[in-house]
Amino acid sequence: MRLELTAHPAAATGGRVAVELIAAQNVLHLVYDIEVYDIEVHDIEAVDAIVVPPLRAASAQRHDELWRHTCCELFAGSAACVSNSAGGPYREFNFAPSGDWAAYAFDSPRCGMRPLTLETAPCVRASDTAAAALVREAPANSQRLSLKVELPRSAVDGYPFLWPTVVLETTRGISYWALRHHGAQADFHRTENFLTAVGVT
Repeated sequence: MRLELTAHPAAATGGRVAVELIAAQNVLHLVYDIEVYDIEVHDIEAVDAIVVPPLRAASAQRHDELWRHTCCELFAGSAACVSNSAGGPYREFNFAPSGDWAAYAFDSPRCGMRPLTLETAPCVRASDTAAAALVREAPANSQRLSLKVELPRSAVDGYPFLWPTVVLETTRGISYWALRHHGAQADFHRTENFLTAVGVT
């Protein structure tokens, strides 16, 4: 299924973000498709272009605080997340364009956070139009980033309510993308978020 995300109005940027979600028998396939529009180019410098940290020389690995920069995320909620107004256990997965990843478990919204051990690490692959290419193709005034993720189904066993999000950093600032936003400030951990989550079987 294909899901369209929207930017929180407090820090919106011109563009679109969509997520393709395919639940196979043993793997959850996610494709995050990000495009930024109306990029201005002044003196060979792109304004509002996507900021992507450089790829690591070593193989991708687990890292904390990936959400501080461009990062694709997935929240997986338990049944209690949609049946209890106080929320319930859920998991958070972070996927960076560098190939790095992170996984956490929570007992309730922002409570009991701890690293989540995975039997198999997710596979994260990115492709994008580099800033240099963007300048050469200035009339297009756009830039795309595609992030493909293969997450073992075992990572979301017992957590069937999925809620994809994206933290998008551009040269103009950071915007937050989700299926729906609740509140004046962007917060991916709000209990209400799981009411718009997508269930998988």
